[in-house]
Amino acid sequence: MAVWTVIFFWPLGIFAVISAARVKPSVDGGNLGAAQKASSRVKVFFWISLILLITFIILGIILGASAANTNSQYQ
Repeated sequence: MAVWTVIFFWPLGIFAVISAARVKPSVDGGNLGAAQKASSRVKVFFWISLILLITFIILGIILGASAANTNSQYQ
């Protein structure tokens, strides 16, 4: 999920990768609570980045269609 977060919205992806990197050392150290918390953060960052990606795509389509309509009116 951290890799997809980087692809979808890189600013959040950086934090997702950092959180994902904390999971294994926490599990190896026996701190399952910290591992669970880091894993949950990765999931949250993933979903936020997916929502932002979809929002930007929709806005791009709307603005692109609006610009196309504006350009066609002046021709």
